[in-house]
Amino acid sequence: MRKRSSIVALLIVVLSLLVIKPANADQLHSFVLPDDGPRYQAPIKGPDGSLFTDGITAFGQERYQDAEQAFDSLIKNFPTSPLVQASRAFLADLIAKGGTDHQRRQAIEAYRALIRDDPSSSNASRARWRIGDLYAQDRWLVEAKASYEQALAESSKEAPRALLGLGLVLLEGAQWKDAVHAFQQVKTRTEDERLIVPAMFGLAEALARAKQWDKAHSAYESGVRQWPTAFKLHPESMLLFADVKVHLQKHAEARALLAQFYNLHPHHAEAPSALIQIGDSWRQGGRFDRAKTLYAAVIQNHSGTYQESIARMRLAEVAREGLVQEPKAGPQLGIEAMLEGRQAGEADSRAQEELLEHIAQSYASVSLGSEALFHLGEHLEALDRRLEAVEAYRRASERKGLIADDLWPDSAGRRLVTILGSWMIAALQAHDDLTAVNLFYRHGASGEELYAGNAILLQVAEAHHRLGFSPQAIKLYRSLVKDTVPDAVREKAFVGLGLAYLEQQDWPAARRVFERTLLQYPAGQSRSLVLGYLAETLHRQGEWNAVIRVCRLWLGHAHADAMASPEGRQMRHLLANAQLAIGHASEALVTLAGTMTTPGAKTPDTWLRYADQLVVSGRYEQAALHYLHVIQSPSSPTDAQWARFQLAKVRRAQKRYGEVRTLLQEVQSMATDDLVGRISAALLADLPQTAKRAGG
Repeated sequence: MRKRSSIVALLIVVLSLLVIKPANADQLHSFVLPDDGPRYQAPIKGPDGSLFTDGITAFGQERYQDAEQAFDSLIKNFPTSPLVQASRAFLADLIAKGGTDHQRRQAIEAYRALIRDDPSSSNASRARWRIGDLYAQDRWLVEAKASYEQALAESSKEAPRALLGLGLVLLEGAQWKDAVHAFQQVKTRTEDERLIVPAMFGLAEALARAKQWDKAHSAYESGVRQWPTAFKLHPESMLLFADVKVHLQKHAEARALLAQFYNLHPHHAEAPSALIQIGDSWRQGGRFDRAKTLYAAVIQNHSGTYQESIARMRLAEVAREGLVQEPKAGPQLGIEAMLEGRQAGEADSRAQEELLEHIAQSYASVSLGSEALFHLGEHLEALDRRLEAVEAYRRASERKGLIADDLWPDSAGRRLVTILGSWMIAALQAHDDLTAVNLFYRHGASGEELYAGNAILLQVAEAHHRLGFSPQAIKLYRSLVKDTVPDAVREKAFVGLGLAYLEQQDWPAARRVFERTLLQYPAGQSRSLVLGYLAETLHRQGEWNAVIRVCRLWLGHAHADAMASPEGRQMRHLLANAQLAIGHASEALVTLAGTMTTPGAKTPDTWLRYADQLVVSGRYEQAALHYLHVIQSPSSPTDAQWARFQLAKVRRAQKRYGEVRTLLQEVQSMATDDLVGRISAALLADLPQTAKRAGG
């Protein structure tokens, strides 16, 4: 009787294990992870064996609470039983079946305890890759990868199963090259088709994701040839294989595969998308009739899905394309419209516009909303409503980054550049800065990004600068001084940025920009200009020694024409002022004297500056001659007034009061500068009375 009972118990265990296998099969990256469950080899007999049999029977029948009680009772009442390790493994599996992140972490700790207590057992070997499975399900990919790699290192027997999990984790982490290597190793280390099949299709997917289309196609072909049933039962592989065929221009084969997918998996979430892809393929081939049939099938059979909206949008596009390629006669269109109780033409376009707007708003959280906005822009552009088209494209463009893998915002941005860019260039060429700036902001928040590194953006920044919008100009200039911008544009952007800071009286920022420009472009076309701006900035900061150094650098490399230019005179004046500020009056006088000897540099301003410096040096008579030269030569009223005022001060120092009085009276009569006028009046009042001549 005992022998018969043990045979019956063994049969129950075997039957239970057949039920357990699917229950233990987890999924990762849509592939099944095969798992035979906890392992045991001891003969199942006695009271502990009876409890174990009850536990696995309840486990197989999904009576998990009864299973947990049986395994707990075995561990508590028979701590030395050879079935304890397997019972602990079953308990860890039961915890994991709770499905929450917390329960998975508890299961991981239970597996870790199993490994610590008996690291060489078969259940410990299984526990190592089970930990990887649970980490992967929690999306802790780094920890999952480490667990699988540890399982590989600890046991060569468990290597194929650990490699499969590792490859799928690498797929999840977009590490295509490493995933390919892992799947290839699975194929060489085992003959178990439960491992080889997902490894083969995982390998094909990794190659496809890496855009190695030919290799991916070969891998899929090999997998389909060997395991056609398994391929058909994995819809994700069917869809990706179709995508590979599209990239290899095998459109007819792709359509056939998508049709097969739809027939096998009509209730799959991507089933209506497959119909749309087939319709798109026929549409690209000019078979609008077939495309319309498929789009209509999606609308009829999959109402309420987002694919229905796509299909409606595609139908509207096909109708517009059909009119362009095969235009119908006007009366025929009018009759069709009358039969539907609406006006021809205008109502059609309005209905399409409303449809696209409805889809854009209803699916604002997915890429379909962006696509609808793009097609709305196309529709409005075809109707020559360009400003409204620009607005639609702008709305689509500003969705960039909101939805992963949404390419429509980039397409919309390119249309904005095509339309608005030409208008903006025309405005800049016409020196219409305000219009150019207004057009730039019609691009929306992405305008700066759309023209990144482009010379047009530099011109727009300069237009902002000329209009006095310095903060906005600085923002645009800063985007153009990045390392990725072409040097020709970048150097000019540096100059514009520094000048904008200079005009905002942010001397430290201007100085940093000009110094960086000289460092990065030591032989650049703007070197002379930048040195001048840097000297002016340093002069505003009172950095006299630095001013002297920069001015001498400019003067040392300037050619003759530059020396006679306004920039050359300005550099000598800055140099003289700096020399005077540090007490080197004689050097300042020499610097200004050099200006006087430069051909074409003898302007009233130069004469006055030199004369002022002669006064400081006490050389009154020479100064007087220079002031007289300004007075007697054509000059501005301000320069003439200043020359008389300064000459009066010289004559006062020489005690030639009669001339002083005459000069001051002339200054007052000119009255171009109120301050000079008031000072001259005070000096005039303070003059000593000259003695009258005898007989006068």
